[in-house]
Amino acid sequence: MNEIVIEIPKDPTEASQVMTSREAQAREIVKHADEQPHTSLKEKLESTLDNTVGAGTTDKVSGTAKEMLGKVEERVGELLGNRETQARGIVHRADGKAQHTLGALKEETQDAMDDAAEALHQAAEAAKKIV
Repeated sequence: MNEIVIEIPKDPTEASQVMTSREAQAREIVKHADEQPHTSLKEKLESTLDNTVGAGTTDKVSGTAKEMLGKVEERVGELLGNRETQARGIVHRADGKAQHTLGALKEETQDAMDDAAEALHQAAEAAKKIV
């Protein structure tokens, strides 16, 4: 399984540039989401993202974000000596890891379904040649 590593830039200018890039990507996704006939914006975004880059992507991205925020929360709790905040960070990090894993499983399932469909198509083509 591939692990997504996201580094948080220490330089405020670099962090601002990364956020601007992420905002542009989000705007592009929202623009295409309007083309989907779903009931909520969240569903539109998830569907567009998953259809654009593959099944499970939304869960993987959300999971990674939750993991990052959990790490930050945990570290803040450590620095402040606040065990409750630190514990919440650990829980959020675990929740993010679980969601990321779910996304990876969805992606692997989709890949297996695609492989099975291709094998079925090839078998049908071979059967046509025999008959």
